[in-house]
Amino acid sequence: MVFLLYSPPRFTMESDLSNLILNAFAYLPNFRGSENMISVSSEKHVARYLRLVAVSLISAKERNPECSVALVINVDVPQEFSRLFSKWDIEVINCPFENFIFDASMKWSLAFYKLQALDYVVRNREFDNILLLDTDTYVAANLDCFWPECGEHVMLLNIQHSLDVPQARQMNREYQQLFLESAFLANYGGEFVAGSRGNLQTFMRVCSVIYERMVAQHVVTEHGDEFILSSAAEKVPGLIKDAGPYVYRYWTQSFYLVSTNFQNNPVCVWHLPSEKSFALPRAYEYLKKHGRIPDSRRMQAWCNFRPARRPFNFYNYWVALKGRAFGYVKDLLRM
Repeated sequence: MVFLLYSPPRFTMESDLSNLILNAFAYLPNFRGSENMISVSSEKHVARYLRLVAVSLISAKERNPECSVALVINVDVPQEFSRLFSKWDIEVINCPFENFIFDASMKWSLAFYKLQALDYVVRNREFDNILLLDTDTYVAANLDCFWPECGEHVMLLNIQHSLDVPQARQMNREYQQLFLESAFLANYGGEFVAGSRGNLQTFMRVCSVIYERMVAQHVVTEHGDEFILSSAAEKVPGLIKDAGPYVYRYWTQSFYLVSTNFQNNPVCVWHLPSEKSFALPRAYEYLKKHGRIPDSRRMQAWCNFRPARRPFNFYNYWVALKGRAFGYVKDLLRM
């Protein structure tokens, strides 16, 4: 199998470009969804995820009213949510889960639907730029600064796993099993996939080839859609750019990994995988009560983000105080 290095066409900024922001959600009995969601019955599972979808897509629409927003889904949408989506001009696109589908028992087996949904949209919808967000995201800011860069690349979030992280070593072993060659993959997350329609069509063709090869060789991954995304990125490196300036993955429970870029040098999109059962459902209840998405300061508090400032340190204060006193005495001696 031969993959050619890809050089994306130059993008020119135009005010009339059409941009789509979307979520994808699928449900199939016995298939495995998020490892970060409390397990419930099928009806409650769908409703819980649609609450997350509402927060993600309505926050996107509220901050980016000029963009089209859509949900790609393989099941019927309950009336409570269909009314809400209609009110906010969010299109519901029905798409069966027929491609990128693996055995139900595979870890993250439902997460592969994101690839099916993205492939469907880039084939069938005439948008200049497309951004696929995970359902457990909160759009904190306008994305105008993002779209020009999006038009030149496929934008993915490098989650910065070194080879000290077991998941990174395992993903490399899976890649070697599939392609019979070694590589040090950049681990790209599935929470943010974006690009121009043409670039995404190229990228999704590579993803499809990798999926077909996995099925043919009975290769199983522990990393869901992230393995296909990362492997495809390895095959077309000239097409890929890190989306890190625009999105960040915050871990906010017992494993706490949080940057202050929610406030300092702020990103536009917060990925909140640990908040599926906490801050994000709370944001949905706020939306129902107030008719709007909670602002970023309220979300910071609900996600238990620490203050974005340096903590007080007495020693540093003492050193600075001594420096000022020394300068004062020195000035007196010059008189």
